[in-house]
Amino acid sequence: LLLCCILVVSGCVSSRASSAPRMEEDVVYGKGYMADDDGEPPVLRPLLMDVYRPDGKASTSRPAVILVHGGGFERGSRKNDQLVALAQGLSNRGYVCFVINYRLMGDHPPAPHYDPLAKAVHAAVVDVRAALRHVHANARAHGVDPKRIALLGASAGAIASLGAGLARGDAF
Repeated sequence: LLLCCILVVSGCVSSRASSAPRMEEDVVYGKGYMADDDGEPPVLRPLLMDVYRPDGKASTSRPAVILVHGGGFERGSRKNDQLVALAQGLSNRGYVCFVINYRLMGDHPPAPHYDPLAKAVHAAVVDVRAALRHVHANARAHGVDPKRIALLGASAGAIASLGAGLARGDAF
């Protein structure tokens, strides 16, 4: 069963862009603690995203979509072919898209839980919230209207998006 979710912000409608989107790779949107399997303590590492912008006239009022991959909190990445195609398609319609990576179980993120899956879910929600904060704080630089930001996730990404969108502001 594939769970998909779109949290839509009212007014997130844009017009079609004039040509192919531009893509900027490996943009740092935050940092998170990660550890290897060898038992070493976690280290702070960058959290990365790829940004897809409509080509053409620059705007500071475009709607944004943060896309979050699935993979059961064990696998997946921002390079997922379906998410890339979706980001390109949305960018062609005038949206600025942010396709993010988040910490997975194999990254051994620290969290207030003992279960590795619970730790990964918690870290994913924290990471989606970090991406949302980054896009909001850097809206002008990204050409985004900070009042028109949506989250879109598939499977585990939908769960992380819902958690990020529904959690109290002080929860993470």
